[in-house]
Amino acid sequence: IFVVPNISPHPRDGIGGWRFEDFALAMREGLLPDGSHAFPAFPYTAYQRMSVTDLADLFAFLQTVPAVEGRQGKILEPPPANPVARMGGNIGHDENPERGFQFMPAA
Repeated sequence: IFVVPNISPHPRDGIGGWRFEDFALAMREGLLPDGSHAFPAFPYTAYQRMSVTDLADLFAFLQTVPAVEGRQGKILEPPPANPVARMGGNIGHDENPERGFQFMPAA
């Protein structure tokens, strides 16, 4: 079961208390400020190659939306250690940023 987090700027329930460094780490590595993992609810692998400028712009934009009270519920099942490997492959990326990340079946 995927439970999405509150990404509004609410200071307690959203990302309003996050520093830019917290946001960038979550976007690029899927690690939240408390040390927990955002995967599988947040597909951080799709954002790993964003530039610092784009991340900063996105973070600044998210600070302008209305704050919403309410935390996410508990994720009922822990994420698999390596979900892509369980599908029989791995995630890699092409050097061409237009193609981005791709599923590559195991050889």
